[in-house]
Amino acid sequence: MAVFKNLEAANKARILRDHGMSKSKSYWHEEAGFNFRMTNMQAAIGVAQMERIEELLKYRKKIFDNYNEKFKKIKNISLLPHNNWSNNSFWLYTIVVNNIGQKKRDKLLIKLKDRGIECRPSFYPLNTMKPYKKFAKGNFEVSEYLGTNSISLPSSSLLTNNEQNYIADIFLEELNKINTSFKVSA
Repeated sequence: MAVFKNLEAANKARILRDHGMSKSKSYWHEEAGFNFRMTNMQAAIGVAQMERIEELLKYRKKIFDNYNEKFKKIKNISLLPHNNWSNNSFWLYTIVVNNIGQKKRDKLLIKLKDRGIECRPSFYPLNTMKPYKKFAKGNFEVSEYLGTNSISLPSSSLLTNNEQNYIADIFLEELNKINTSFKVSA
């Protein structure tokens, strides 16, 4: 599901999602497109979710606020910045563990998984991926730094405060073991 403020962009997306077919001439492709049409079931779920969007975002914001409270005073952890030109969708709670590096970050992810907490690395920068390398021109040190030093914690709408507190405590405990130079505490 996509939401647009611009009608021209919305119309273009409708054409692209439907194989690039013309809206006025049946099975005539005006451009190369995709098969991104939703099933009726997917559409029904999407509509139901949109009817509850304010409630869902409010609950997810509480999860993010709780994590932020747990991590805001940790010297070697950076929280996502806030800005006045956009709103957070509260989809994926991500933090930067300053200068942990990919090797230690990946070791931390394994230790957390062994303890029943499934975290994930942040997104890998596109310039490091084979299909996009040929398009990468310039210096990407910021995205590469964020890609190797960021971790996304569980942020399901179903998480309780107790579960979040457990996740944060175990995260900090394992981070201390992995990177003794941090000596972080809650």
